[in-house]
Amino acid sequence: DAIAEAERYAEMLEQERRGEVQLVTRYRRSYLSRLAQSQGSIQDYYNVIKNLLLSYKGVKGRISWSNETFNKGRNHIAKVVAKSKTLYLYLALDPATLEESAYNFEDMSAKKKYENVPVLIKIKGPRKLKYALELIDKICNENLALPAAKNFEPADYTLPYWSTEELVKTGLVKKMVAGMPVQAFDTTVEPTETVADVTLA
Repeated sequence: DAIAEAERYAEMLEQERRGEVQLVTRYRRSYLSRLAQSQGSIQDYYNVIKNLLLSYKGVKGRISWSNETFNKGRNHIAKVVAKSKTLYLYLALDPATLEESAYNFEDMSAKKKYENVPVLIKIKGPRKLKYALELIDKICNENLALPAAKNFEPADYTLPYWSTEELVKTGLVKKMVAGMPVQAFDTTVEPTETVADVTLA
């Protein structure tokens, strides 16, 4: 991690300068970073969905590195995952109850990580957003019978665009660097031989 292990990263940069290693960089992107760099209307859809969920009494949102979950106490309601051009909304509904419906969804119940929110709606446009809002109402109104939150006022949850380097500085993206060994010039070493293992920062 180039930020968490800054001294080690500086050493690797010096090793690269001396021609001893070649640095390879990969980025681990958080949920919020993906939202910040999403394209089109994805953040607008997210804003509408989050405000609807929080408009029900007792519903709370929790943001983790990879997603955002919404629950009412121990009752699961939804999980949101952001992609660059698509918002993935996982809902706490029984896929069997939607089989004859017009909703275009994916059944994720076979995957353990989605067993509590097995109905997936991939939101790319207004039609899927409409489906998502109807299904959220179905969970909160019909299944959980949640009343509206008192004095609820919608908020703006959209994020400004940040570059990857800005996100690295804030910790929302982790810059992972590996030092690939460079074979030293030695006429006694066969061209196919390599030295040492990859070092990481």
